[in-house]
Parts: sequence; structure tokens; C-alpha cells
Amino acid sequence: MTALSKIGIIVCSQRIPRTCPEVAEFVKDTIKQGNADANLMTIDLAEWNLPLYNEPGIPAMISSEEQYKFPLTKLWSKEIQSYAAFIFVTPEYNYGYPASLKNAIDYLSL
Repeated sequence: MTALSKIGIIVCSQRIPRTCPEVAEFVKDTIKQGNADANLMTIDLAEWNLPLYNEPGIPAMISSEEQYKFPLTKLWSKEIQSYAAFIFVTPEYNYGYPASLKNAIDYLSL
């Protein structure tokens, strides 16, 4: 399989206790049962520990990860660009998605 066929399973919760890591493993195992060759990778936002968006540039105006100022932002952008698709495993907070997911997406120039 090529790198473009990687599918990222994003664990969006950061609070303790959390069940999203277990749900993500269940999703991964279930997909693997139907397609053993699936190239699935877990991306845990708690492990990335992105600070609140602190880049001076506007993500929509950035066309390359090299235009970011901070090394962690460059790594995050490069990591996300290596996937063809994503599955989001996310809790519901106050009838919406968690701030960690919104923040992680805000970092990316889409």
C-alpha cells in the first residue's frame, strides 16, 4: 500500500478518564476483520498535546508546512498530510465536538 492509502483514526478526547482510545481500537479491529490489509494508524490528540492555536499566520493563507513558525505545527501538518482519509472518534461536549478537535483542525491549512 502507498502512503496515500493510510487512514488515520483520530482520538479526539483529552480529558481523563476517557474511553475514546478503547473505541478507536475497537474501530480499528473491526475494520481489520473485514480488510486485513487496511493501513490504519491511530492519531491521539492527547499525545500530540497541541497548544491553543498560536501561529502568527492564518491557516487558510498557508500553502506549505514550511510556512508555519513553530516546529510542532510543522510536524502536525506533515503528519496529517500523509493520510488519505480520517475516522474521528470523539466525545460529545455540550452538544458539540471537543475543543481539542477544533484546535487541531484550526492548525491546518485546508
